[in-house]
Amino acid sequence: MSQLSKVAMRVLLGLIASVVVILGAVFVVSYQLQPGEQITLFQFSKSQPRQTTQILPTEGGDLKLTGEVRKAGRPIPNITFVFLFQDYHRSNNIVTDSDGRFEYQLPPGEWRFLGPLIIGAEPEEVTVLFNPEIKTPTPTFLVGASAVPRTLGLIILLGTVGANDL
Repeated sequence: MSQLSKVAMRVLLGLIASVVVILGAVFVVSYQLQPGEQITLFQFSKSQPRQTTQILPTEGGDLKLTGEVRKAGRPIPNITFVFLFQDYHRSNNIVTDSDGRFEYQLPPGEWRFLGPLIIGAEPEEVTVLFNPEIKTPTPTFLVGASAVPRTLGLIILLGTVGANDL
């Protein structure tokens, strides 16, 4: 590279840097950005909307999930949780009774179970044990609109699982 082209390159880079600084200053002055104020520089495209959690419908289908929440072998009363399903679906809040037991009736549809989310608790390991006929940790439930519910039992175990927990 010749000496002349090096000088021209430096001048060009200096001009570009100056323009960027001037445009930034004009933007800040014209926008009147206050200390601590935040502005959005980038947004998600409207053609690809951000996914949000959807609460499942409250109409009951023909499958009722029943069970209890335990920790260290003992039932946990009055704990709040939700069930998470595919495509950002979740149940309404479920609260265990004084014996740590719960019931939740799924609405009609096809729901792939992802697991429970305990609300307001410290993060810890969560294990879900279904009745012996369910062999996968993420089963898909096919729920109809029948008035006669089927029941599926499960146990939600919090913390490290030991022999006394089962």
